[in-house]
Amino acid sequence: MNRCSQHSLLTGGAMVRHIGKVVLVLWTACGACLAAPQDILGNLPKSPAQGVDLGIADDETFGRPNSWGMNDFAPETRLAANERVLRGNYSGPASRPGISIAWRNAAQVDEVEVRVRNLGNQPAEGRVYVLIVDEEGNTLLSLQPPDEFKTIRVPAFADGGREGKIIRMKSSRELNNIIDQFDRTKKRYDVRAVVETVGATDVNPFDNIKTKSWNVDHRVEPGRLVAFNYLFRNNEDKPVMVKWQFERTAYPKGWQIQGIPAQVKPFSVQPGQAISGTLSLKAPSSIPEGAFLESRLSLVDTKSGTAWQQKEWFLAHDTIPPTVADYRLVATSDHRISIQTLVADQGSGVKEATGVSTQYSTDGGLTWAVKAHNYKSGNFVVPTLFEVTLGPFAPGTDVQLRFSAMDTVGNVTTVIPNDASAIRAPAGAEKLLELGHVFPRTQPNAIFYLEPGNSDLSIVAAQFASRMRSDAQVEPVRVEELEQLVKNMRVSPQGKALLQESAKTMSLTPSREVAVARLQELLEAMPAADIPADAPKATPMEIQRVVAPGAAKLGNLSTLQLTVP
Repeated sequence: MNRCSQHSLLTGGAMVRHIGKVVLVLWTACGACLAAPQDILGNLPKSPAQGVDLGIADDETFGRPNSWGMNDFAPETRLAANERVLRGNYSGPASRPGISIAWRNAAQVDEVEVRVRNLGNQPAEGRVYVLIVDEEGNTLLSLQPPDEFKTIRVPAFADGGREGKIIRMKSSRELNNIIDQFDRTKKRYDVRAVVETVGATDVNPFDNIKTKSWNVDHRVEPGRLVAFNYLFRNNEDKPVMVKWQFERTAYPKGWQIQGIPAQVKPFSVQPGQAISGTLSLKAPSSIPEGAFLESRLSLVDTKSGTAWQQKEWFLAHDTIPPTVADYRLVATSDHRISIQTLVADQGSGVKEATGVSTQYSTDGGLTWAVKAHNYKSGNFVVPTLFEVTLGPFAPGTDVQLRFSAMDTVGNVTTVIPNDASAIRAPAGAEKLLELGHVFPRTQPNAIFYLEPGNSDLSIVAAQFASRMRSDAQVEPVRVEELEQLVKNMRVSPQGKALLQESAKTMSLTPSREVAVARLQELLEAMPAADIPADAPKATPMEIQRVVAPGAAKLGNLSTLQLTVP
């Protein structure tokens, strides 16, 4: 299976032949509660900042490339005193904060990705961490990156600082449980990313902290009112002096947020004190498909200049459900079923964490269980890779499968593409599934590199292993675990050579040098033999489409049925 290179969420996503929605956004000036003309703080700077300017990046033009190309952003000069227009530095309008949740299942758990950039003309060092907070700002969990990435170095703007670095936090089952329960109960939570500048004074500390909000109302309908209730509480044991700051992208035609705090002067928030209010939007009767607005309401610490607390409210008029392509199923000899697919949504983006799922039934469709897919790579807007493994099931079980892909505003696709394919993997291929626990999650699982007729699993494993070199955050322990996977694997001379080459490449990273040396010794001693012509091969597998009762009334809901080998 030939696939284009897949990139991380925050670096632009995969360039795949399937394209999602077309987005059109219009702009109009703000009308009421306006201050005198002023410099727009969000205007594009003409040159890098003098000094160090670390910050949490926004998902800029990569987020909605069609919309940026069509937009005509006239200068906004009449803004409320606490208001500024979000613009992406040096590249065009900004979008949502560069933070993502990568959902994991079974032995794999959630991870949080953060893009950190430096817009200064000097290299910078910083400490990165993430806080999971509830609606009232209480910290539920603190996430740290691997030890070797607790302090990161980001080059100057001209040397790659503009693009920045992707940092993934250490995952945990505690994070998995919190996110899972909050999503199931639709309880609001925020993910707050922080980069603390080390050894220098940051020229713009405000963007060192950014927040992304989940389980809020994102959908905008013509002529309807949508509201966002916010609450800021001082959970510290001392007062803090703050001021209001409201940021937003340019308004689509006829859009205007009401309820923006008007107070300009700083004020003190006492321990335990809560400040609440409501932002609202009354949508016009006519809205172009794909119109959206990113907004952030912050209380800024006047002493440090950082966002003490922040709430994010993303809004979109999106009526088109996600696009699904390249649906592929693999059944293994240990009676498990693995599914891979690409999902895109250029209107509001695929819902993170639990937006893509498979429902399955073993009793003819009377009852259904559900399992969320693992996010692999992409940016949730352009085609993004998702995978899941189900079972094991009892041999001979008739399993029915359904699929669901939801975007941020709630549109759902339940139709499985007509060109969906399935293969039965040869015995031993189930070991390839375990590579997903060893290697970085940003690569497709090795099981999906199998093609009908393929029997040399060592070559498949080697092709997959070679992609390890692109991941800077692979921990040495994962390399050690690879030993257990290849010890008993039948290896051809070609497969052995490829595995050795991959190991050699891994050794170039100092933190992995010792572990990889042990792996190289194992590979050197591993016997290699040609794979017999009659060895079991991957073969096409029959899948049947079932017409479920009421399917036509549910948007032509797709149901597939197969018999577990």
